[in-house]
Amino acid sequence: AHDFNNWLTVILGSAEELMDALEAQPELRDIAHMIQLAGERGAELTRRLLAFGRRQPLTPQIFAVGETIASIRPLIARSLPENIELQLLDMGHRWCVYADRAQLEAAIVNLCLNARDAMPEGGKLIIQLLLVEIEERNNELNKPLPAGEYVVIAVADNGHGIAHDVMDHVFEPFFTTKDEASGSGLGLSMVYGFVKQSSGDVTIYSEPGRGTQVKLYLPRAHSEPEARPAPPAGTGARPPGG
Repeated sequence: AHDFNNWLTVILGSAEELMDALEAQPELRDIAHMIQLAGERGAELTRRLLAFGRRQPLTPQIFAVGETIASIRPLIARSLPENIELQLLDMGHRWCVYADRAQLEAAIVNLCLNARDAMPEGGKLIIQLLLVEIEERNNELNKPLPAGEYVVIAVADNGHGIAHDVMDHVFEPFFTTKDEASGSGLGLSMVYGFVKQSSGDVTIYSEPGRGTQVKLYLPRAHSEPEARPAPPAGTGARPPGG
């Protein structure tokens, strides 16, 4: 996958130069633009495969999970229709983890989008923060985790649920019950790969017609994150794009 990414870099760079050189030839410029778009989709696919294979480069840091989830609430809310109620519970706790913050945010948003798709007629989406202490064995987990404290992010909906014959395949890459235009089948496998790479685990419980709950287990980090300094007043600085 990394070698493939190197070739994609050459393709994307060449396509960009062609687009600049073909400014006066719109038909050829459109072809160069198609090459660029295909290369970008290939790069995104490679990133997802690396996430599933637990080989994606991560930038771990210690941060408070509740604060992080609360900060992306506006993003989640904007992605939900008006007939879905969003609730965040127990986000005030200062429980910390050592993980890649951006990847955790992406994982939570991914789970919320799945929940949205499971509630076409509307419903309730609840994200709750829990702290659990795992002993030597825990039958709920895919494999027993080392004993210790874990911060658990539970994402639950009351949508149409997952059929029993599908449950064994939900974390498999490219497995999807949606049409090709709606998803690649890599969403849950990316979440699974990221959490496993962060020394955690993922569980999923669902009943057809009664909804789904996904839990992300991440080892608790026993340190407080450094306080981020507030920007000076009156600087007029704009938030970065992206």
